[in-house]
Amino acid sequence: MDRSAIPLILQTLNLKEEDVTNIYHHGSWIYGTNSPTSDRDLLIVTRSLNNIPLKFWSDFDYFHDFQCLKLWDQYDIGIYTTENFEILLEKNYLICVQCIFLPDEFILKNEIDFKSIYLEKYCNTIRIKLGAFYEMYRDWKLYKPENNSLSRRDYIFKHLFHGLRYLDFAEQLIQTQSIHNYKRVTYIFDQMKAIRDEPPINSSMERVAEFVNLKSIEFRSKLDVLVPTNIIKGSFEAMITFNCNDNNIENLEKLCNNTKYKFILIHSGIDQDKNKSEQLIVSSQYHGEYPLIIRQIEQEIYHDFKDFNIVRLQIESLVSNEGVPEGFTEKKLFWNRSNYFAFYYLIPLEKDGKGENLKKIVNTYRSKHRFNSDNIDLLHNEFKQTIDNNLHYISIMRLFNVGREKALVINDEIIENSNRNNLPLTLMKSAFIVYEKNIGLNHK
Repeated sequence: MDRSAIPLILQTLNLKEEDVTNIYHHGSWIYGTNSPTSDRDLLIVTRSLNNIPLKFWSDFDYFHDFQCLKLWDQYDIGIYTTENFEILLEKNYLICVQCIFLPDEFILKNEIDFKSIYLEKYCNTIRIKLGAFYEMYRDWKLYKPENNSLSRRDYIFKHLFHGLRYLDFAEQLIQTQSIHNYKRVTYIFDQMKAIRDEPPINSSMERVAEFVNLKSIEFRSKLDVLVPTNIIKGSFEAMITFNCNDNNIENLEKLCNNTKYKFILIHSGIDQDKNKSEQLIVSSQYHGEYPLIIRQIEQEIYHDFKDFNIVRLQIESLVSNEGVPEGFTEKKLFWNRSNYFAFYYLIPLEKDGKGENLKKIVNTYRSKHRFNSDNIDLLHNEFKQTIDNNLHYISIMRLFNVGREKALVINDEIIENSNRNNLPLTLMKSAFIVYEKNIGLNHK
């Protein structure tokens, strides 16, 4: 880039040169994905007496309200104050982080050594990984097969590669605390163009999306190895379900006597042949670290109950355990749908024996907060507790696309609304489900 253009650019933007501390030239010309007519991307950092605080998006303090200025159809320019630029480095906002590691010829002014500030104070591998995953997640959401108009095709195409590029930047940062090669994945951009240009054209973006998805999985898997983020430490409970008859129950009781295994519930239901069936649920407590503890639990259970028909194994973490995802973004990016929050409610038989009243309360909450069944559902089962032989009805609320903080808030609101509607609920327990086998045995 011609540095002689800088004074005129600053003058046009009403910026005094002495107030500008740093100027970075980033974007496609550095990544090697530019065309001869591509705009130049500039990020300018200035001193300011009237610093306007950043306004972050509600779901994650990373993306924020931002204005990109276009100048003479040649430059795309972003401007930050020194205070806001440092805040974004603290957040490990990758657009800013990648600027401070640019080769010298692309750093047009460098009055403040933000690279040293970042490495000494803010470089955080978990935040780097979270930011890269979120960049890919946001860019992937732009692709919708049913809305793949020609006018948006190039825009979506570039953003799909953008997500992959930031996953690569994250890998370099985590491994070396630097970005040493800005063109390391440019060959993927060329591969994407070749796939896009193959006939038939009307399905070209679908093929590109499939390719990007596979590459995304590959890159994210590398980051999972470098920075494991789905680790939970603390207490766990294994819930083991058996198909049973009277003899099985008696034999299970003998086996469980004086051991860590405890009878929890008997589930009375209808099997797939419409015959009445009973399933016994036994539990045991563990302390350790997920996912390492899964193998230990499986080996013990399959050894101890080798003569019984185990139909389902569910492993639950305490909601309070260290490592349980706190927010929506962490849950969405690092965990699967098979990992969710579960709240077990004991319902008075005379108040709501079939669970219809609680269902109405949950549906009201769902409508009010624009939740759908992908976020929240309710399982209603008939259980008999073996401790006192009293028949109880239990409903299980499952929350999928939320973190711990929101899950606890939802639970409190459901209980409050139930009490207000003369439906007292007893919260038996809450858990974060880390492992399930044969999930289909849940009956709605």
